[in-house]
Amino acid sequence: MTVLAGRVAIVTGASAGIGEATARALAVAGMRVAVCARRRERLDRLAAGILSAGGEVAVYGLDVTYATDLTVQENPGYLLRHKVLLSLGHDECWSLAERQAAVTAYDHGANVVFFAASPVLRHVRSQPSPFGPDRELVDYRDSGADPLDGRGEPRQVTGNEWANPPSSWPEYDFVGDTYAGFLEPGLHDTITALVKGVEASWAQ
Repeated sequence: MTVLAGRVAIVTGASAGIGEATARALAVAGMRVAVCARRRERLDRLAAGILSAGGEVAVYGLDVTYATDLTVQENPGYLLRHKVLLSLGHDECWSLAERQAAVTAYDHGANVVFFAASPVLRHVRSQPSPFGPDRELVDYRDSGADPLDGRGEPRQVTGNEWANPPSSWPEYDFVGDTYAGFLEPGLHDTITALVKGVEASWAQ
């Protein structure tokens, strides 16, 4: 047995290539494997092989698509073709168009899952660079230094964080929590009380 034995692994793109090989290797290591891909018949063959070798496997015929922030920003309807948005990694920096697309997808029934801390915290805007359109990200720490301040859509003006004016659109109404990595004097007691309140609700 290995340190992985008994743990659960979710492998996407498992119907062929690296995904299939990874699923087989993890099953051999004793993990309980959930395999996902579009081609269900190939997943069924993979699962049969894992089961015959004494492994544990569950099959999910899912169309898992990778998209960049820029893909979502430039194609606002992209997320409407999907049922779940998985926000991975350190996903702090969001543009207005990207955030609006995600909120619209959520309003139309999509599930949104954030796997990392402080998502949708930083307010950025893309602009042209010598490498092409939308290839440079800007995030003015002081919104007054942003050339767009006082001109047009206030939520296009960056000011470090989404909660800062003039955008004044805190992330917590979408994400469900708020970032508090740098505690201000007197704020710690409030956060502690909030955490204790949440723990109490879990215990019920």
